[in-house]
Amino acid sequence: MYILLPLQIFKLRKKMYQITFEETEIEQASKLLKITKKEFMDKYIEETTNGYDIKGKPCCFLTENGACEIEKCKPEGCREYPFTNRPERLLSLLSIVDFASVCPVVFEMLERLKKTYGFKRRGRY
Repeated sequence: MYILLPLQIFKLRKKMYQITFEETEIEQASKLLKITKKEFMDKYIEETTNGYDIKGKPCCFLTENGACEIEKCKPEGCREYPFTNRPERLLSLLSIVDFASVCPVVFEMLERLKKTYGFKRRGRY
C-alpha cells in the first residue's frame, strides 16, 4: 500500500479540483459519518448551479495521513480522479505524469507500467 508523504499531502491540497456529490452519494456519506443528511449538507456541501459541491478545497474529507474519510462511499468524481478512464484525458500524458506527484493511485499505476514494460532510466545526452 502506498502512503502519502507530508510533502505529497501538501501538494495535493494545493491542487484545485471540484468534487460534486449526487443526492444518493450525500445520503450514503452522511450515514457513514453517522450524521443526518441536513447536518452533512450544512457542514460539507454548497449547493451551486453545478449541483452539490463540497465546501472544502480541494477536499474536506482528506485526513492528515492522506486517507479519505469517506473511502467506502466517496462520490464518483473522487473514484474516477484523475480521470484516466476518459479518452480525452488519455491524450494528455503530461498531465497524467504530473498527477503522479500528488495522487498515489496514478503514482502506483505508473510504477506498475514501468515494471511491466521494463522501463530503464536513460543517461543524459
